[in-house]
Amino acid sequence: MLWNLVLDQLHGPHLGGCKDCRGVVTIDDSTSPAAFVPTVNFTALAHVSKFVRPGAYRIASSTEEESRIEHVAFRNADGSMVLLVLNSGAAPVQFNVERKGEFAAYTLDAGAVATFF
Repeated sequence: MLWNLVLDQLHGPHLGGCKDCRGVVTIDDSTSPAAFVPTVNFTALAHVSKFVRPGAYRIASSTEEESRIEHVAFRNADGSMVLLVLNSGAAPVQFNVERKGEFAAYTLDAGAVATFF
């Protein structure tokens, strides 16, 4: 769940709680006019809303702190599965995806999202 829809370029305002809040959109008011910048969370939310269907349930999730890879997998009511992978880091990351004994290697650019359906 994304609690912050819009934050400024300093990831604020901070009202306590999270120390590394991320918004869906950043409003950079250091420029004139202020810039509207969709974040990687904006893209992730778009991927989830397109591929994860009502009635789906989460079957796995993880965050790899060192590589900044975050992923979550869902099973839709029709039995199809969706894997959403987010690279919140500053460098590309290589990883493998496995399903039913088959593997695929993938490189995800910094700040990118990929969906495997």
